[in-house]
Amino acid sequence: MVIIMMIQLMTYNIQHGLDYSSRIIGKRKVNFAAIIETINALNPDILSINEIYGKGFIESEEYFDQVSYIAANCNFKYYTFSKAIDAKNGEYGSALFSKIPFSDYEIVHIPDPIHIHKFGTYESRVLTKFNYGNFDLISLHVGLNPDEQENAYYTLMDTIDPNKKTVIL
Repeated sequence: MVIIMMIQLMTYNIQHGLDYSSRIIGKRKVNFAAIIETINALNPDILSINEIYGKGFIESEEYFDQVSYIAANCNFKYYTFSKAIDAKNGEYGSALFSKIPFSDYEIVHIPDPIHIHKFGTYESRVLTKFNYGNFDLISLHVGLNPDEQENAYYTLMDTIDPNKKTVIL
């Protein structure tokens, strides 16, 4: 028997909610209404978000538990946060939201680069693998430096289960 599943996927780098409609750097504000509107308009079954705050150390208008806020306002029953770093205002990383239940997940930290080449800075990253039974979904956020990209590639290759027939990146 062949089972066909149609799943709408979405990835979104929200840069913790900054509104880029302002062209003046330093004048950009967090605008979560626009993010919620975008997600609800596209109505994905599975949503992977990069650069998002989990539970904050300092609650404010801009820094709050953005993961729970998106889950509640976009009707995602299943979700999880994968912390990459402790930022000055709270836990920062990636999140996955799903209308389809996943059985478990694994958070894998991507090793930091030893040498920094092109951009001079980097930010620690994570890869999260979600087990949906018939398939795995892997969500990752890759840095701009070549060394970060190389580390992400090797971490990804080590994480893929060769026994799974379907892997979604």
